[in-house]
Amino acid sequence: MIGPDLAAFLEQGVAVIAATGDERMQPDITRGWGPHASADGRELTLSLSTPPGSKSRANLSDPTPEQQERIEAHIAMFVEQAQQIGMSASMSARMLVPPFATVACAVRELYDQTPGAGA
Repeated sequence: MIGPDLAAFLEQGVAVIAATGDERMQPDITRGWGPHASADGRELTLSLSTPPGSKSRANLSDPTPEQQERIEAHIAMFVEQAQQIGMSASMSARMLVPPFATVACAVRELYDQTPGAGA
């Protein structure tokens, strides 16, 4: 389950990469925006960049107004975070590829793959 600390971290403008697969399990990689963990931590809702003609577009639904607000807030935080490491707002804007589609995922397991300071 997603705990409160991880949920708060996810909503701070972190970079999110996601993938979908078609019926033949052919992947399509895209960026994710507006991650939101459910109150019980068992579900993660994420909106993906799905430009017209992308493989992911056909498999996903349009965001609700509430999800659209989360997308916009997450994008603003992402741009701010990226500026702190020297990426200009115009460069960050190149990563923002609307329209967006939304998917909800059941959380069954979490993995901490960060090697930490001793790596």
